Amino acid sequence: MRALIIVLAMGFLASCCHVVEPDNGAMAAEPAPAPEVSADVVADELIAAAMGDSAEGRIVCTKGDDVRDVRIVTLKDERCVLVYDNQLSGSGTKNALANRAACELQQKRMIENFIRSGFSCE
Repeated sequence: MRALIIVLAMGFLASCCHVVEPDNGAMAAEPAPAPEVSADVVADELIAAAMGDSAEGRIVCTKGDDVRDVRIVTLKDERCVLVYDNQLSGSGTKNALANRAACELQQKRMIENFIRSGFSCE
């Protein structure tokens, strides 16, 4: 019975207390979390910016009749949207990311996957 009471007391103390480590300046600062991107704002800006060939960083990959288009649209406040269109299937995606570097990295990964699958990209 005593052991049960001790275990419960230790559990209670552990749940209500936490240790704060001192900031000695030697630890690297954690990156700030990416800002939330409103879907409505992204949609409005995409309508204005992504129509036609106005998007920056546009890469088109082809394999026979299969055409894949991956482009970057820069939004306000350094945010961007990676727009992917599959013209053969008519499907696609729009991914809002925190900054241009994040869009470029995701675009690079997508292009590498297309090339591995036999596409040629320009």
